[in-house]
Amino acid sequence: LDPDQNALMTPHFAQNWNVLKLMASSRGGVVASQNRIASEAGASILAAGGNAIDAAVATGLALAAVEPWDSGLGGVGFMMVYLARENRVQVVDFGPISPAGLDPADYPLTGGYTSDLFTWPSVKDDRNVHGPMSFAIPGHVDGLATALDAFGTLPFRTVAQTAIALAEEGIAVDWYLTLKVATMARELKRNPVTRDIWLPGGFPPVTAAGAPLGRLKLKGLAATLRRLAEAGPRDFYDGEIAAGIARDIKAMGGNLSASDLASFRARIVAPIETEYHGARLALPPQLTAVRIGSAVSANGTDESLLSKPAVGDHIRACLAGFTRIAARDQFTYDLVSRYFNEPNRLIQVPDPTFGVSFEADITDKL
Repeated sequence: LDPDQNALMTPHFAQNWNVLKLMASSRGGVVASQNRIASEAGASILAAGGNAIDAAVATGLALAAVEPWDSGLGGVGFMMVYLARENRVQVVDFGPISPAGLDPADYPLTGGYTSDLFTWPSVKDDRNVHGPMSFAIPGHVDGLATALDAFGTLPFRTVAQTAIALAEEGIAVDWYLTLKVATMARELKRNPVTRDIWLPGGFPPVTAAGAPLGRLKLKGLAATLRRLAEAGPRDFYDGEIAAGIARDIKAMGGNLSASDLASFRARIVAPIETEYHGARLALPPQLTAVRIGSAVSANGTDESLLSKPAVGDHIRACLAGFTRIAARDQFTYDLVSRYFNEPNRLIQVPDPTFGVSFEADITDKL
């Protein structure tokens, strides 16, 4: 065999995939998410006469049933709503708020840093990431309901129907689900409930080669969605569902209480806005928005630089670093201002020297 043929027979021969996605177009609107089935749930709402917010809420609920590793009823978030007739943006804020009983002393630092996306200081036993001490108040349900009440046209019961059906059917056990479960198996086996659902027999679920796709049902999800559709979304915070959540978390040793759930309310706020090369950018007023918005204003990049081959990769690397800094600093500010009610303790002002070094580094690459 010649060297090229030898290379083809090595067990770890690299494969290069060319993945293409067809462009979608529509006269009646487009729904985009990371999961096609969830997007179809939103598109069906549009086709039935619902508006963009009705479709977004239907999609958000469906994601809990088909992509629970990225979305779910226990999550938090923000929704940006552009009101075309008024030419303005509103933000539905259902971001993270800690339990009132949280004690920082329960989260001793180890002196190191995590190696994930956020690279913040690591905590003993990762208790801020895994387990009952890691829970913020789940704002997802109230956030979607608040958006629907303020900007939608359909009742919660209607937009929840597809999510209920998907939860009853279960998630397809395809190669992607097997991969996701396998990569998180160490964390999933920590808790008896997650272990029983996601690791049946102690292993990630697998559909046998050539067999029809198996289905994995998330215990209790369909019943929870049905309850929300019948009793209303606030049941998650001050009803039967809330009582069950508080009871289970207390039994596990967590600090999120029934009063934390009952007091939670999503809010509608104005965005942080900034100008960039003649365009107006609107950003949610929490998480990274303050730092990134300031960065855009202070360090607007000349498009002519992007055409220079030596500069493009460097700009992207600098922006990636800036994003990490923004995430770290704004997370610290949010932690203090929203969680511990000390809004003036760590108000961050963008460091002007960062913009200078950013621009100087680009100049060096010309």
